[in-house]
Amino acid sequence: MEKINCLFCKTDQEDPILVQENGFSGRKCARCGLVYISPRPSLDDIKNMYSHDQAQIPSDTHTAQSFSKRMLARHHLAILRRYISSGKLLEIGAGGGYFLDEARKTGFEVFGLEWNTRQVEFIRNSLAIACESGMLNDAFEGTLFDTIYHCDVLSHFYDPFAEFLTIHKRLKTGGILFFETGNGDFQEKYLPAFSSFQYPDHLFFFSERNLRDLLAQTGFELLAFRRWSLLPQLVAKKAFFRLTKKPKKGGQDLSTRKATVIPAEQSARKPSPGKIIQTALDLLSFLLRYYVGAMLPKEKRPCTFILVARKVTGTSSPAKNDRRL
Repeated sequence: MEKINCLFCKTDQEDPILVQENGFSGRKCARCGLVYISPRPSLDDIKNMYSHDQAQIPSDTHTAQSFSKRMLARHHLAILRRYISSGKLLEIGAGGGYFLDEARKTGFEVFGLEWNTRQVEFIRNSLAIACESGMLNDAFEGTLFDTIYHCDVLSHFYDPFAEFLTIHKRLKTGGILFFETGNGDFQEKYLPAFSSFQYPDHLFFFSERNLRDLLAQTGFELLAFRRWSLLPQLVAKKAFFRLTKKPKKGGQDLSTRKATVIPAEQSARKPSPGKIIQTALDLLSFLLRYYVGAMLPKEKRPCTFILVARKVTGTSSPAKNDRRL
């Protein structure tokens, strides 16, 4: 276990604990709003967790056929295609590969990077998409990409600055970085709305200020920044969990997690009533996030952000030109 302080403020001050979960403490920086785990697992522990399918969300959940996954992909691609509509696209944290599959249909040449080896095999064998497991710096023999995309992955990065510098290096000049992530700069009165922070899978939650600084300091020009309120989705999700789930036992031993694997022949059967209900719940969750959430107040509330940025080189200031989607 390693103690850290705020990545942005770089002080020796230990920030107060905001939330505790599974034996881990999430601290919030009073200066910039960053929420981070300290002490946190080692990088080797994190890699081991994903490679052995012991993350909070197991591989079968990512790879299961889901209408909502493709619907989310199409929603994001509609935004991305305002800025770029072809070329080589890499997804970091490719999950079940459905975003890549949808992006391929629209004309992108797609590549995936994923630490969970079961998901890598699914993406390669079931979707016929090039996918590797490992670090971005070594992936795909140094290929440069026109677009790099990740969704709800930034909070998992062990060293966000190093990852963004590597993303910058792996993009072509003028290439596009497109990503979605949740925020940490909300008022504490909204903490009860969360059913889980998925510690220690999630290592950071960023404020809007953090995200702008992260892009500016790693060589990106921010093109667009959009917000959706998560409160409707969080409230509905927590109410559903209360009705259907038993409390989890927490702890710091990542090796105790077990994954549920659904055989391929079982997942290929006709949709069961349970799957139909799950699809309906997924659709409701999507609508609550991206339609209802678009209309509600967002200041100092739990939100999800989508950011579009362009790789810049030389002495240009990357933090100047910002417009709304």
